Amino acid sequence: MTRTAAELARRIAAGEPVTQQPKPIRLLEVTAASDIEEEATLWVWEERLPQGAVSILVGREGGGKSTLGFDIAARLSHGVLAGDLYGQRKGTIIAATEDSWRKTIKPRLMAVEADRSEERRVGKECRSRW
Repeated sequence: MTRTAAELARRIAAGEPVTQQPKPIRLLEVTAASDIEEEATLWVWEERLPQGAVSILVGREGGGKSTLGFDIAARLSHGVLAGDLYGQRKGTIIAATEDSWRKTIKPRLMAVEADRSEERRVGKECRSRW
């Protein structure tokens, strides 16, 4: 159970006992590499973009990172990206912190002819804890 500062202050003011939760015990597990079963890599984009991993496009401004990212999203949305998902329509979750969806991102998705019903925006919601 998480306790807020206000709850703790109320309990202290009321003279109620305040106990600390025990800290979890963390143990180090050591495994020999020979005991680890290998697993084949599945590729979203053949030999370039592994499935189930975080991948980052890096480079200087104006180098085409966004263009490449939107092209990959469009090809995935139509099931035509070369890789293990070829023939399967897949969506993309886009987390953009700098560009406007209305002015930049949606027009770029339209320009690469992405199936926009497959593309999703992830945003933030700010809530005060106090």
